[in-house]
Amino acid sequence: MNSEALMKERNGRFTLPLLGRKTVDYFTRKVENADCKGIDGTTIGNILFGVQAMEDSSETRRLVEAMVPKLWSCEDQLDPVDISTSLYGLRFLPHCSSMQRFIEALTVHIEEYPGEFDGKSVSLSLYSLRLQQDSMTSRRCLSALAQRIQNAPGFGPQCVSNAMLGLRGKGGASSTHQVIAEVARKIPEIEEEFTSQAISNTLIAIKYIDQTVVIRQLLDNMACKIRNTKPMTIQSFKQCFSGLQHFEKATIKKAVESLSEKLLRSSHEFDVNTLAAICKCVSTAGDMHLGRRVLEHLNHQLDDCVYEMDRSQIIDVATILRGKLSRSSEALSRKISKRIASLNSFETSGEVRNAIICIHLPMHGRELRNAIRGAALRSLRNLNIHDAKEICKKMRLGKKGSSLGEMHRLIEARLMKLNDSSSSVGGNAESCRRKDGLGETEEMQLEWNTLNRSEGRCFRIPVPISEPQVTRLEASERQLRV
Repeated sequence: MNSEALMKERNGRFTLPLLGRKTVDYFTRKVENADCKGIDGTTIGNILFGVQAMEDSSETRRLVEAMVPKLWSCEDQLDPVDISTSLYGLRFLPHCSSMQRFIEALTVHIEEYPGEFDGKSVSLSLYSLRLQQDSMTSRRCLSALAQRIQNAPGFGPQCVSNAMLGLRGKGGASSTHQVIAEVARKIPEIEEEFTSQAISNTLIAIKYIDQTVVIRQLLDNMACKIRNTKPMTIQSFKQCFSGLQHFEKATIKKAVESLSEKLLRSSHEFDVNTLAAICKCVSTAGDMHLGRRVLEHLNHQLDDCVYEMDRSQIIDVATILRGKLSRSSEALSRKISKRIASLNSFETSGEVRNAIICIHLPMHGRELRNAIRGAALRSLRNLNIHDAKEICKKMRLGKKGSSLGEMHRLIEARLMKLNDSSSSVGGNAESCRRKDGLGETEEMQLEWNTLNRSEGRCFRIPVPISEPQVTRLEASERQLRV
């Protein structure tokens, strides 16, 4: 195949320019009819690099299908540049059978290449896999590339960023953690300063990856690079805190501390989503002194957008209101309490879970605690089994007789009911409840009064109940006593 007329020089190598549909179709027919001896690794890399402008199309998929048997039969070993160029040209192609067969064939060349991969080639190959879903083929390719990171020269900040972005959507597979572990080991060796974009890309990439020891190792190593970087942009802060907000204290503590110090030296104005993510991360990190400093720094921004926050965001902000607060922060606490009272209840099971876990913290102010507690109790009907179990696990240390202990018992009662409902057939409990004419809140009140009657206590759910409702509730309680 003579393609020199279409090639142009790029970084000392001849590569194809971006191709159109007719040209791609022409090359596809040539590849399908060509003898395998006439196609070497450089030709494969050149052609596939040129199809990137086509993105996802039937012509591109047909070309990829035609390339698969050529890869298996290619006598020449593809070098790192050929491999990374091939994958980069197909980076817009989504997860599909054609791409999976191509990756499977290309993985053999990655594993059998006798030399070392440079940092740019291995990171670019990983980046090009970002649209591929978790599969056995993707895992094998990730594992092969992870082994190439260890001895890769020239693995700098941009390589860290590209490699981590390629892991988005790969879940908690062992191959994903293998790549993260190798990248984490490389970070302390990098002398070049990290840009704010490289840092934010690295942290946003781990947002949906399972929490493991290697994630903590990566974040601990990144904390030093964050401290030494130049002032960060608004978008970088947004991506960093968004990527960290789902992890636990021990995992993100050092990274959040470094980001917070950068934040305190900035004068950025953040949007509602970023403010909520910052509050959640700083609260999770557990340093109350740092939390108060961040709260004072962002107080006026939070005060201006309280009534723009949704239910989930208002709980994230409330978690940072802990310990002794300044007057301005106390005013913010009262404003948030009124906002929660105006929302009345939480709509999703996750929001109810976060609200109950929030009041389990040493939160400032009885008014704020009671507002969240009341809204959470009014929303217990939205709590699913998974979140109810998680809440019970986190509240095991609640003292008996305290408000948290009472909340714990009420949630356990809700969990028992959910378990019974899932095992029963036909929903008899629901039909009986409707027959008695009791609403959801009245039913929970009745359950709770029944639980506490033996101890002489009666805990009233803080919702307005009309006179006819109270009458039906008392009548039902009298029937239970009989």
